[in-house]
This record gives sequence, structure tokens and C-alpha cells, in this order.
Amino acid sequence: MKTAMTKTPEEIWQLIPEKNKVAITSSCWCSQCRDSVTIADYKVKAEKGALMLDGKCQGCGGKVVRVVD
Repeated sequence: MKTAMTKTPEEIWQLIPEKNKVAITSSCWCSQCRDSVTIADYKVKAEKGALMLDGKCQGCGGKVVRVVD
């Protein structure tokens, strides 16, 4: 019997083309800056079936979370 292999969030993120990753990471909302910003020092996570980037605003350092849809 074969066991289904599941990919880690990092493996899924690596499958996304680089130009799409740039578009995703550079279009995050910062509630402190109240503007679209670039996410920095992010970790790739999965929550409730969604791929998420959890990091900080490149400008002010505030917490930024981006759902990858």
C-alpha cells in the first residue's frame, strides 16, 4: 500500500515561479504604514489549508501576514 506524500509549505512556495513570488512579497498590507509594502524576514506557513507568509514590514518592521491565493 502506498502512502500519500504531502509537500511542506516551503516546498509548495518553491514551486511558485520567481516573478510571482516577487509580486506576492511586494504587495502586502501593513496596518501601521497603512500602505502596500514588501514583506521581509518571512516564514512560509500553512494554516487552515492556506499558504501564508508571516514576516515584517520592510519599512517600519511591523508584523505583516500575506495569504498566498
